[in-house]
Amino acid sequence: LLSQKQWATILENPHQGPSFQDSARAEMSTNLPLDLPTFAGRVLDVGAGSGHITAAFAPLFEEAHSVEISPKLAWRLSEKNLNGLCSTKITAQVLEDNNRPTSFRMVFALNLLDRVDEGDKFLSNLIDIVEENGHLVVALPLPFCAKRWKKEDGDQLEGPLHVEGTSWEEAASNVAGLLQDRGLEVQTVTRAPYLCQGTWPGETLLALDAALFVARKKNAK
Repeated sequence: LLSQKQWATILENPHQGPSFQDSARAEMSTNLPLDLPTFAGRVLDVGAGSGHITAAFAPLFEEAHSVEISPKLAWRLSEKNLNGLCSTKITAQVLEDNNRPTSFRMVFALNLLDRVDEGDKFLSNLIDIVEENGHLVVALPLPFCAKRWKKEDGDQLEGPLHVEGTSWEEAASNVAGLLQDRGLEVQTVTRAPYLCQGTWPGETLLALDAALFVARKKNAK
């Protein structure tokens, strides 16, 4: 539940490198306010869903790409100029096989890592496709609860990401440690509202607190 201006504020950082020129900004979106920062390079949103969140930050970049497991959603993402790719896996090889870029200035994984099997491997694959000095942007509702999105597939994930902490603060600190252990420098942590459907049919929307991490991939030594 972040506006375009809020995304721009969170993502703007002196370590993120140059912005693209005003001419490129105008080419991307004639409706982008001139007081918002822009970022050079490509962005990838993994698990982009319908694209309504992606659409808030995509115009801040020169080129936007997205990934979804649903063919219909991937098609809708492409219709929104978000270059939708239908895939259950995200690796440099998968991207190359589908004639997509294999590295990105920023990679987003919003409310996703608590819904995937083999969470450690999935996270490592995301980091692999971030350019050096690029950024991984991760959002997770906390405290952490790993479950499948589709109930018909069963609740339990196979090898979910392991996050400790019974409070938001404890869990956020643990996630920051996980990112740092993988060679990332956590630059900002933001507490943001997250609305989700309830566990059971007919249950009202739940208002949760998500932690939004912006982490820089360090240069390889």
